[in-house]
Amino acid sequence: MYPGISVQMINGFNKMAESEAHLAKCLGRHTMTEMWADPFTPYHLKNTLDHLTDYKNARLCSESAQENFMAALSSQTADSTFIKTMLVNTRLLNYTATRFIWARTIVDRWNWIYKYKTTGKKDDSRFNDINSSAHGLTADLMDFCTELREEYKQAWLSENMSYRMGTMTGRFDSEYLFWRNWYNRLVDYNKHYNINDSNLKFEDLFLKTQH
Repeated sequence: MYPGISVQMINGFNKMAESEAHLAKCLGRHTMTEMWADPFTPYHLKNTLDHLTDYKNARLCSESAQENFMAALSSQTADSTFIKTMLVNTRLLNYTATRFIWARTIVDRWNWIYKYKTTGKKDDSRFNDINSSAHGLTADLMDFCTELREEYKQAWLSENMSYRMGTMTGRFDSEYLFWRNWYNRLVDYNKHYNINDSNLKFEDLFLKTQH
């Protein structure tokens, strides 16, 4: 079916299947709906901690799938549209694992800051790893999901009419706003409080009134 690139295509499909299997261990069978769940709920924070290895393996497998599909695409095959769609799918798998891992990481790093805090001058360097507008975790997730929105849109239009495309891409808009809201909340806290002066954990500061 894909002369000259069958090995890359088979490897890509197999790694996609492995990634999906790892995610199913974390999220159940309905990964395409559960991937949008709030990763900061008590359930998902615990679930991510319990399944951290599965999430990481899902990312590794999706990245391996991407490498294989990109190698296939570089062969200038005539059926490049389908391969590009597979690349978007692997990126979605990667994003799904990443958003849960990084939500857990944000909580853990914030709590580490307060556990080992030093008193005195305000130190933004420890905060920036989480929320820097350049490459903090929240900013990177905003970049990731907006890039995916455009890739998903192009893949959709390559195979479908525009009907319901807005409904599907609207999920990415909501996802961007989700992480933008967290970015703003953390910026607001850092602007008005000394990060060194609080003994409150992330859960106590930001999640008790939310969930």
